[in-house]
Amino acid sequence: MIEISKEQWNLIENAYKGKWQDYYNEHPEWVGRKVVMSGIISKDSHELGTLLIEGIHFVII
Repeated sequence: MIEISKEQWNLIENAYKGKWQDYYNEHPEWVGRKVVMSGIISKDSHELGTLLIEGIHFVII
């Protein structure tokens, strides 16, 4: 689990972060959780180009 501070989260440009939108009702429990593109907060090359979800992949401390 990736940990980032509130200050780090606030520095991420809005183009790379947002909130989960469940257009196909696949994960309604995630609606409203923060999301971010992996390359912004992860150093794991296997995660490049993926969407990371708050509480699943990262936490803001």
